[in-house]
Amino acid sequence: MAEEVKKTTSETAEQTASPEAKSTNPNPKSKWPLVVIGLLLFLLIPLGGYFAYNQLGLNNQKAGPTPAPQQTEKQTASPSPTNAPDPTADWKTYTNTASKYSVKYPSDMFVRLICPDEELVLRTRKETDTKDEETFETCGRGGRFTIEVVTAESFTEPVTDDYVEVTKSNITIDGVAARDYISVKKPTAEGPIPDWSEDIYFEKAGIKHLIHFDRGVSEDIKTNFLSSFKFL
Repeated sequence: MAEEVKKTTSETAEQTASPEAKSTNPNPKSKWPLVVIGLLLFLLIPLGGYFAYNQLGLNNQKAGPTPAPQQTEKQTASPSPTNAPDPTADWKTYTNTASKYSVKYPSDMFVRLICPDEELVLRTRKETDTKDEETFETCGRGGRFTIEVVTAESFTEPVTDDYVEVTKSNITIDGVAARDYISVKKPTAEGPIPDWSEDIYFEKAGIKHLIHFDRGVSEDIKTNFLSSFKFL
């Protein structure tokens, strides 16, 4: 009886232990699907990333850089410079080939006096004057006329003395240096001395020139007269 109980107990123990042994040793064939799936994922994930990277680069190449907007500049035509009118355009021209110069003067304001051994001699025009030029055997001068141009071998340039007060300035005549003297009669001076006179001295190529202006000549006329003086 005791042996039967032991046998029965032993069989019961074997029957109880058998399921545990089966659970700890599963069938190895059941793991292969998981292994295959893992290998596929291991291969597909890097390949997918590689193809995605290449596709992104291709799209960027097709798109290319965004062109910068073109800027257009509106050009405004600058006004063309207008030439200032020549104030001496309608003046008469006096030319002296022997003394090698030419100069212009307004014949509507001055009358030219033509005298022997004289160059350009001008006096102020009067209302009764009907001619632009007058010819005389001699100019019968007791002094200077309104405007004169003289050429000589030598001149005595003015200086301050007991009779006149002289101021000097340097100017240019057709690119040549000149001395501009203005002489004013002193109040205490006596005798036939002009109250005011302007005399300009200059020389070129050994030829000495003098231009004289009386007080009645305006600054504009003097400026234009001197600017029209040209050496030949």
